[in-house]
Amino acid sequence: MGGPQALFILGTGPGVGKTLVACGLLAALKAQGTTAAGIKPVETGCAHGEDHDLIGRDGTRLRQAGLPIPPLVASPYRFAPPLSPAVAAEQAGLLITMEDLVQAVQAARAAIDFGRIVVEGPDGPLCPVAQDGATADLAARLTAAVLVVGPDREGADGQVLLTLEACERRGLDVRGVLLSRRDADRGRLRNEETIAARGQVTVFETLPTLEATDVHAVAQHLEAHRVVDALLR
Repeated sequence: MGGPQALFILGTGPGVGKTLVACGLLAALKAQGTTAAGIKPVETGCAHGEDHDLIGRDGTRLRQAGLPIPPLVASPYRFAPPLSPAVAAEQAGLLITMEDLVQAVQAARAAIDFGRIVVEGPDGPLCPVAQDGATADLAARLTAAVLVVGPDREGADGQVLLTLEACERRGLDVRGVLLSRRDADRGRLRNEETIAARGQVTVFETLPTLEATDVHAVAQHLEAHRVVDALLR
């Protein structure tokens, strides 16, 4: 793809804080004076709004954090069933290809005059996002700089290492791993050390327990611990 490299938030699975991290990254870029917009190319589990259109919750949050590109650009493919995107699309009678998703990201980039694009990948690395590919395949097609996001909990080290293995098989440009803590009372785990040693990857300082509205706190964390620098280098 032409223009600056896309920044891809790749989670180890659903509910690991991808949207919050993507929004924090957008806020950090905005604070630096960088034009940036967020896109979730395909989103499932969407609810119907007052006008009966499906509302992409994650896409809406990305629009609020970054440049407010049109909703259909920030969240172009939306489905109600909380299934993997390819399956939800098939149930709706639609076949989505990887090329469709790449073009959706290109449309978002064109909407901001080739500024920075932050892409939130659905679910985990092997989630079927299209008829012919998974989330990690989309990151590869975009030749994106990848930040792997996972939860700091028991078993997270194995989930992250599996994600890194999927990235390595596709030759992805992984800039590091960011864990997010969900339990304020949880004692410090050793996930950071294990992942860094076995995955041979940069593991950034773990995000503290935060709420979905703490976008600016995430932005400050990403700046303070040089996550933004690693993604932009």
